[in-house]
Amino acid sequence: MVARGQAEPFAIGEWVTGRARLTPPAGPALPGLNDFAFSAYFDGIGPNGFFYGAPSASSPVTTDQRSVWDSAVNWLDVLRSGIGDRIREILQGDTGAFAAPLVTDERRAISQESTEALRQAGLAHIVAISGLNMALSAGIFFVGLRQLLSLFPSCRHTRPRRLPLPERSWR
Repeated sequence: MVARGQAEPFAIGEWVTGRARLTPPAGPALPGLNDFAFSAYFDGIGPNGFFYGAPSASSPVTTDQRSVWDSAVNWLDVLRSGIGDRIREILQGDTGAFAAPLVTDERRAISQESTEALRQAGLAHIVAISGLNMALSAGIFFVGLRQLLSLFPSCRHTRPRRLPLPERSWR
């Protein structure tokens, strides 16, 4: 949900009220392209939209207890936001705004000028989830799996540490 004109961001999980326009997620633009409605359904995302004016904070409408899963997800979101805030507090300006998304995937503090400069340089993918974060995750998984397999002597002693290079004839 987009809310322009709001000076301070609302806390994660906080209830807000205001006049808004909500629409269902869009389907594919052309047959065979990404279906945002399909992935939004499985991500638990309902409508998306924007506020017509600045929203205001309110108290919860229901008194139902949240599930353990919802509480855990909210706690992780608050933790991620706190880590991003701490990074931006230590590293001032665009440096902190660029370092926070690499760790938390929270891109809200990057200025429009920095975003445009990254796009023009062809480096905007670094702050995306498919960029640096996925490369780091894959590398950590690979190193962890290799260390785990090295605990078993049958794997450690029968498999080469590296693949032999093919022999080449030099003329």
